[in-house]
Amino acid sequence: MTITNREVFSLDPMEGDIPNLGVAKVKNPEDAGDWATLEWELRSFVCEGEYERGLDRILDQFLSHLSQNEQPAVWVSGFFGSGKSHLMRVLEYLWRDYQLPSGASARELASLTPEIDRHLVELSAAAKRVGGIWSAAGTLGSGASGSVRLAFLAVIFDAADLPQQYAPARLVIWLQNEGLYDSVRDAVKGAGKSFEHELRNLYVSPVLANALIDTGATFGETPQAVSAALLAQFPMVDDISNDDMLDAFEQVLRLQSSIEGKLPLALVVLDEMQQYINDDNARALDVQ
Repeated sequence: MTITNREVFSLDPMEGDIPNLGVAKVKNPEDAGDWATLEWELRSFVCEGEYERGLDRILDQFLSHLSQNEQPAVWVSGFFGSGKSHLMRVLEYLWRDYQLPSGASARELASLTPEIDRHLVELSAAAKRVGGIWSAAGTLGSGASGSVRLAFLAVIFDAADLPQQYAPARLVIWLQNEGLYDSVRDAVKGAGKSFEHELRNLYVSPVLANALIDTGATFGETPQAVSAALLAQFPMVDDISNDDMLDAFEQVLRLQSSIEGKLPLALVVLDEMQQYINDDNARALDVQ
């Protein structure tokens, strides 16, 4: 009896494509093709060997430190093509059991071991006692900023559906905290403009300035006064302090929280970190 290579696999490689071409990318899905790729990655995830041990170590460590003041970070290492990004991409969606457009949830799609299932159930139970659960993922090198802190926040902002630039994002956070976001956004759209485009031009946009005036924001009574106030309160910067970065991060987490005064259990995945640091000692210290 002759057995061919294709008969060794659980899924016949001749009867289907590999949507991600063997390269998992840690990013937010943007279209139907991206969502289909993510669903395939979850369905095809093999929770055995180092993948299982990696998930077990990460989840067990996090859960065991919930009552402590600090959560140890995790560095996932391995040779090129060993599946580091695939592991972390799957973990991010398992973390908050993300529901895909197809209606299936991440944990339903993935075939997991009883131990990993137990960790995830415990994680969800712990999340209900605080402010829910949330995650963000991306690469620091994907943004144009040379600042590690601003690059980190760009990943956080993107996951929270905020502008990736620091100044526009802080304005949106302020609007959401003041309960003005929907009104300002609708006013800009009602004027026939893209809200995202006007935010990118927040210092010179008369449409945004008038929307802020009309909705009762306290930046001024004329477009010129509003523009000056925005420039003063939300300036464009090349870098920020660690305190400013942590304050912005906390503000984002509070917006994601399901319980006022609490913070969600958050996972932040930063992919391709070694490539980002390269041989730059100063950047390595900034990242640390």
